[in-house]
Amino acid sequence: MKTLILSNITEDYSKVSYLNTIRPKVLNVRRQFYDYAANMKSELGNSVIYHFNERLKRAGDTLMLGEYAPFILGDLFSISETGISKISFPWLILYEYCLLLDDLMDKERENWQLEMLSSQVLLDKAYKEYFVDANDRYNIHNYFERYRNESIEGIVSELNWSKNNKIENIDAAIIIQGRKAALVKFCVASMINVEHNRNITKEEEKILDNICAAIQLLDDLTDISEDHTECRINIMLSTIYKWIENKYPYYNKTNINYDQLIAGLIISQSMNTTLEISANQLRSVKILEKRFRDNDGSIEYFMQLAENCLQKSKQVDNILKEESKNILLYEKYLFQKECNDLNEESNVKENVKNLFRDILACTPKTSN
Repeated sequence: MKTLILSNITEDYSKVSYLNTIRPKVLNVRRQFYDYAANMKSELGNSVIYHFNERLKRAGDTLMLGEYAPFILGDLFSISETGISKISFPWLILYEYCLLLDDLMDKERENWQLEMLSSQVLLDKAYKEYFVDANDRYNIHNYFERYRNESIEGIVSELNWSKNNKIENIDAAIIIQGRKAALVKFCVASMINVEHNRNITKEEEKILDNICAAIQLLDDLTDISEDHTECRINIMLSTIYKWIENKYPYYNKTNINYDQLIAGLIISQSMNTTLEISANQLRSVKILEKRFRDNDGSIEYFMQLAENCLQKSKQVDNILKEESKNILLYEKYLFQKECNDLNEESNVKENVKNLFRDILACTPKTSN
């Protein structure tokens, strides 16, 4: 069996030239955030700083994609640097609120009481900051209420999926799952209000929904093992479980090990489907190219990410075809535990297992 070397879909975010130009601005806003947190009441501020640093470690001690949001999306919608700077600090406060809420919903945490209180202080601070430069405070309030409700609905939907152990409507679920990050639309609506003194359009909202859905799907690829271990249900895991349970009824999500999970992801085409859906969602930004002609790289960034997703999908598809015999032997070994053919070529098991792990390791890292 030949050795396959897979290339990453994207470089580390800090190495991407477009994002590298934004990095100093993001770090400056982060310093503002740390200064604000340090001046909160000691226990609350310490809990915020601890949690934010914890998230950074999980992201590999690099910048998280969410920290770039006002800069990338500001460029996408032709917002000036002045307009972006007015929103970037309150956005980071709001982003940390979202991260705190996400972690509090996902698992039991040692300091959850302090973190819950801290999240409410952050939400209040961000809300007030967004009003400082608003041209239309009534609409800003309405946007905040609407997008926060969308975010809550997305979270509740995920809770229900996990409770019911299934997702009924996959197409609807793609957007619903992405709307956990609906406050990103509030960030953009606020910038448009401050910069252009107008409301965000339905078409612009749809494009942002698509971006959030794509990033969430790619993030699910990164977090597949953690989500499975924590018994969280998302679109991709639901598809994998259904494929395994239909083909091997004596298995269910409670007795699937890591290698079976990854094999199900790849052999069932769940990975390819996820990459292709993400690419299609990301390509919707192309609509903005004629409307906003002074983008400095945001449209190219999303379009390149979409193209790389499609290339990776084709690459995985080719591997499945070229190595179909060995992959079938490996599948039988994993799920049937008996395969005489595999014993004749003992290195097949390790080769396919490592190949599958390499494929997963080469997916986009969103750190969102």
